[in-house]
Amino acid sequence: MRLVSIGFDPGMSGGMAVLIDGVMTAYAFESITEYNEILNNVLTFAKNEDYQIKAYVEELTGTTAGSFITPPASFKLGRNAGNIEGLLVALQIPFENVRPQTW
Repeated sequence: MRLVSIGFDPGMSGGMAVLIDGVMTAYAFESITEYNEILNNVLTFAKNEDYQIKAYVEELTGTTAGSFITPPASFKLGRNAGNIEGLLVALQIPFENVRPQTW
């Protein structure tokens, strides 16, 4: 089975990485609209080339590098993760949350 893997870091300066046949392309987070455009292009590619797609979203833990996240940062992190998960659901891209240690 040929697979496109997509990874998301919903953090304050997070991003997305797309892995196809051992070649990774990374994108800094600009907006959920940009993610939508990229994911639609990936979906078109996968459909045309007969690839499966699986996405992974870094799980929210409440800490970063051993220290607690401030409430405003925590809100932004949660909002980013929710936006990403909502986009994946809307585009019918299967995903799972992964712990940062697995990441």
